[in-house]
Amino acid sequence: MDPDDLDLDANVLALDVLNRLFNKIDLNGDRRISLSEMTTALDSLGLQGAEEVAKQVMAAADADGSGDLDFDEFADVLSIIEQGGLDQSFRLLFCGFDKNDDGFIDQMEFRQLFKFLDVQVSDAENRDLFASADANGDGRISPAEALKALNGL
Repeated sequence: MDPDDLDLDANVLALDVLNRLFNKIDLNGDRRISLSEMTTALDSLGLQGAEEVAKQVMAAADADGSGDLDFDEFADVLSIIEQGGLDQSFRLLFCGFDKNDDGFIDQMEFRQLFKFLDVQVSDAENRDLFASADANGDGRISPAEALKALNGL
């Protein structure tokens, strides 16, 4: 298999996962994420200060000023984080998934992320997504690698 094909497959899969995540957060199914829904999602991660982080995310990403996020605005959160607009919020989210507090997300934590989000991915899909995010191939995802992978969607 051509390595470029793997990247394309991983990007398609990652976009699918992002869409499923959006749908999971969108509790009422109106294809928009409200502050309340974002707060609930962040709170369910056990994130301290979830409401404040949700407010920061919403304020930064709500491009049309509607008070909620459509899918495109939700996807743009990743670009905003990369530009430094939500650096602290991203670190808090990353720490929420780094269960052993070693500063990285390993394969087990990565799989648990999908289970927590109730997103079904096969073992092969999990391996492909993990491999595409683990840029240096050391078997763990750093915050920088996670951000780069998310922004590549």
